[in-house]
Amino acid sequence: MQRKVLWSVLSIASAATWIACTVPEPTDTGNTTTGLDTSNTTSDSSSGQTTATTATTSTTDDSGFELTTGATSTTETTTSTTEEVECDPSTGACVCIKVATWGALGTYGVVGDGQDAIVAWLNENSTGDADYWAAKPTLTAEYLNTYDVILIQNLEDWAPFSADEKVAFETWVRAGGGVIALNGYSINDNEMANVNDLLTFTGLAYTPASDTANETQRTTLLGDCDYCYGSSVPQGGWVTTHPISASMQLVGAFHGRAVTGGTPVAQQFGAVLGATVEMDAGHVFLFHDEWVTYNSQWNGEGIQAEDDCRDPNYAGVSQECLDLHPANDFSVPQFWYNSIKWASGSPECFIIDDETIIR
Repeated sequence: MQRKVLWSVLSIASAATWIACTVPEPTDTGNTTTGLDTSNTTSDSSSGQTTATTATTSTTDDSGFELTTGATSTTETTTSTTEEVECDPSTGACVCIKVATWGALGTYGVVGDGQDAIVAWLNENSTGDADYWAAKPTLTAEYLNTYDVILIQNLEDWAPFSADEKVAFETWVRAGGGVIALNGYSINDNEMANVNDLLTFTGLAYTPASDTANETQRTTLLGDCDYCYGSSVPQGGWVTTHPISASMQLVGAFHGRAVTGGTPVAQQFGAVLGATVEMDAGHVFLFHDEWVTYNSQWNGEGIQAEDDCRDPNYAGVSQECLDLHPANDFSVPQFWYNSIKWASGSPECFIIDDETIIR
């Protein structure tokens, strides 16, 4: 795991901001090395600003997915230097952390958009750089060390992890790797088997036959307003002493699975909905549901007009429903900012250009 950016940004009033970056020390292997290309670095002594350009290389995994691994430089022995590099979150010019998303995407939201909103959001608006892996990669130290955080989605169709892969994964986590796992993609309990097996060493697990944020809980909480959030249940219950819970309000959830073990992050519906554990230098977070990945829960996209409670003509049937809407009440960007920052070890360089986030 190699972070290129070491210092935080004081302000992100505009997309382009100045961040202090470290040029990694190349390893003399006879091949190319990953890092910033210092051959194209220029300095302005009058302003104190230095700019650097990078090049990228691509590799293809066993599934044929092309993965950009980062900038490369020719082999040479140099020492690390700190330089000022213009970082534009919209172009990924400066990368603080690398994130991998694993597994099938959720398709049961009100939109059923089938896209990884997290990957697009991070790549367009943050100093995080994300890749999506639909097919199972072979877990080796080389592969895992490419990433700072791995987001686990639906692994129901993945082959079981081998003993060697599980050892490599545990080693990576204990060395500082971050894990965020989601659940509730399918009614099939096999969905959790691979995740529970891979994370056995953490003491965290999803509970079979549990059903969090279901229809009964939604109607109990919302009454006549039960579809204002696009079928999801407004979930709170945040344990405010945990960093992931900082400034959190509600998120939407629907048919998740309770979590056992670790330190609770959220508790509601008589169950633990999120829990964490720290393993040496690593951080692992299990969350009960996957609806935090749906666009409908970020901005209401796809919610039918007759269910849009911002419309006074509709909400007038039950005045208490007026303005209940994901865009008004859910803090999904805050959830992802808090979760990714905590899982990655809280690097100061990780920023997201989103005015709704409280830092």
